Formats: sequence, C-alpha cells, structure tokens
Amino acid sequence: MIRRRFALVTMTNVCGNAAELLDVGGWGMFKTRLRIALVVAAVLLPFIVHQAYSWLTALPRDIVVATGPENGLYRGVWKELGSEIERQLGVTVEILHTGGSAEKLRLLEAGDVDFCLCQSGTDHFLGHRDTPNTKRPKFVASLYSEVVHILVRPESGIQTASDLKGKHVNIGDKGSGDNAMAMLMLEHLGLTEKDIELDRVNYYDLAPKFRMGSIDAAIVTIAPGAPLVTDLISDGTYQLIPIPHSVALSEKRLFVQAYEIPSGYYRSGAIAHPRQSISTVAVRAQLLTSEQVSSTLVGEVTRIALSEEFIKSRELTELFSQGDSFAKSHPEFSLHPGAINYYEPELRTYLNPDFVR
Repeated sequence: MIRRRFALVTMTNVCGNAAELLDVGGWGMFKTRLRIALVVAAVLLPFIVHQAYSWLTALPRDIVVATGPENGLYRGVWKELGSEIERQLGVTVEILHTGGSAEKLRLLEAGDVDFCLCQSGTDHFLGHRDTPNTKRPKFVASLYSEVVHILVRPESGIQTASDLKGKHVNIGDKGSGDNAMAMLMLEHLGLTEKDIELDRVNYYDLAPKFRMGSIDAAIVTIAPGAPLVTDLISDGTYQLIPIPHSVALSEKRLFVQAYEIPSGYYRSGAIAHPRQSISTVAVRAQLLTSEQVSSTLVGEVTRIALSEEFIKSRELTELFSQGDSFAKSHPEFSLHPGAINYYEPELRTYLNPDFVR
C-alpha cells in the first residue's frame, strides 16, 4: 500500500494534481482524459504533418533570376523561359541585370538570386575554384553551346591567331564569361595582355567599333548563329579565323570541348563564309541555381527548360537531338536534388528533399 501511494504521489508531482490522482476515481478520470488526448492527437497528427509538408514544399510566389547586361544575349532566353515559368507555375519572375558571370555567381552564392545562366568554366577560369565556400552554386542543365569566335577585320592583316600580337583586340568586360574565355585563348596562343592593345566592351558596344575600324579583332564566346556575329560577317565587316590545336586545348582544360563551325554556316551561296570549316572550342551555357532553392521549384524549372516546346521555340538544336544526355553533361557544379529528381525519377525518395534537409 505504501509503495502504491508512493507511486501515485510521484505521478501526481509530474501531472501537478496530487489530490485528484490519490483518489481512485480521479485516477480513472485522468486515464480517460489521457486516452481522449491520445485519440485526438492521432487524428490530428496526419493533418499537421500534411500541412507542414505542404508549407515546406510549396512553390514561392516570386523568384529572382540573374542575367547579364540589360542588352545582353541571356536576356532573351530569360524573357521566354520566365514567361513560361509564370504561365505554368503562377510564380512571378523578376529579371536582375548584372555586370557579368562573376557577379551572377556571387549573387547566387549569397542567396540573392534563385537562378542564373552562366558560361561553364567561368568560375574555374577566373580562379574562384580555390576559394572555400560552403554555399556553392548547384547545376540544373546545359542549354546550348557557346562557341569561341575570333573575329578579325579583313584589312587588319591578321591571317592566323598568332597574328593577333600587337593588334587592337577586344577581350570583353572584366568578370564576364567572355573575358574568362578570351584570357584562356590568349594563354593558349602564348600571348599575354601586354602583347596586344586591349579593349573591353560588351556585345552591343562592339558592333559600332567594328564598323568604324577602331578594333582589329575580338574574341567572342557566343551561341552559334547569334545576330551580332551573323550581321558582322554577312556585311563583310569581319571574318572568322580558326583556333590552332583546338582538340589539344579541349584535352588539357576542363569544361572546354572541341567544336567545328561548318563551312557556309554564316553565309551560304556563291560567297560562302566561312569558306572552310573553322576549328574552335566551346563551353556550355549552363542553368544554375542555389542550394537554398526548393527541390520542387528546381524540378519544375528543369522540366520547363527541357520541354520540347521551349527547345523548339529557342531552336536549341543540341538539346533537341541529344536530349537529357546533353543537358546533364559536363556539369561545373554538383546537381541540385530537384534536378536529380527530374533526370533520375526512379531514384526519387518518398519524402521531398525539402522536407528532410
């Protein structure tokens, strides 16, 4: 009896109602209330878990995407992709203009933007690979190749890439993907910035200088068939020259692939250009995101970007012919869980990664 009373008193101290627990009737009522509470909890728990899951995995109301300068080439891609995201997901897309790839990567790592398009290898070539940072960008997809074009003025006397020495050459804005690739090309050709007369302008400031003859050459990394290059070549303002030993360069450097511009690609007919195929190299235009962005959103954006409708609209020929094998090849960063869910649906876990991380 003493042990029983001692046990009851102990339980009373826990529950905070000693008088009721010592009474047999009170103890019975306590057990009844406890059973009711447990039943209510069991009924409500699935609802609570469902609400928490829905809240953690829901799409945001708006997102911010980073592009380059306001008149840059990535803006057109984001304008169309952003419209599809808004139409299909009901998410407002804000386009943020930046000074180039380096700034976009910084914004992504800081969590100030949700997505960006960036030339693969920019982070590597600009020397950021040794910088410790736990919030590295995450890879979503490669959308198309961006090809190195060495454009030269016919009257400049430049016949081969080695003739660039001593000439007035545009190598793009500092911190841009163009500049990163131009510096890599100069290194490959055995040249430094001191060996040429430097100019640093973006795409849309480049054309007027070309036509005025104030620039002898430009190293431009751009999608094949881009209007800037097409217009300059079609009116005879500039012509293309090949990059020597392009295959060797692709074997030595990460994220660089050998590429060939077919003869007649920019101008066909009696006066074709190039007259012969041009050996060069290319990198990928990669869609990146932040590790802080939800897997649900990343999966949906991946689906839209790789949809047949978007691919045909943008004439992304490599994605059209090669599909996901092109999209997920040569990633500069590790894949985001949401992109993995898209590419490997059989590996999808029961719980959304956003709920368990």
